[in-house]
Amino acid sequence: MVHIRKAEETDRNHVAFCIAEGFEKDFSILCKDNQKVADAIAAGLHMERFYVADVEGDIAGVLAISDCNGRAAGVEKVSLKKQFGFFQGVIAAFVLKEEFEKQLAYPVTTGYIEFVAVRKEYRRQGIAAAMLRESM
Repeated sequence: MVHIRKAEETDRNHVAFCIAEGFEKDFSILCKDNQKVADAIAAGLHMERFYVADVEGDIAGVLAISDCNGRAAGVEKVSLKKQFGFFQGVIAAFVLKEEFEKQLAYPVTTGYIEFVAVRKEYRRQGIAAAMLRESM
């Protein structure tokens, strides 16, 4: 059974891994190792914006809701350089800054879903749909 709940600080690494795995093709230009990507982005996640799909204690999926007050993820250059090396870390920071931090042109009264990702082993089981239903 899937339980959708607000993410906690202790979920940070699981949320990061879920995002890394969910957006594996996008991140593959930087690194093909999902764990390394997760370690690189974890510090930049704004956990107060995330919800998780918990399946018997395992984080199966994540969803983030953002608004005009901030995005769900930011760029932590030190973490990116540590995981990817100096040169690749600088490139990652440049690319991800645009993707993660750019202010989006939504009215101040608008919230939006920023991330939806489901771990590979849990796909095609209705988890993303459950998260979307719950967020509405």
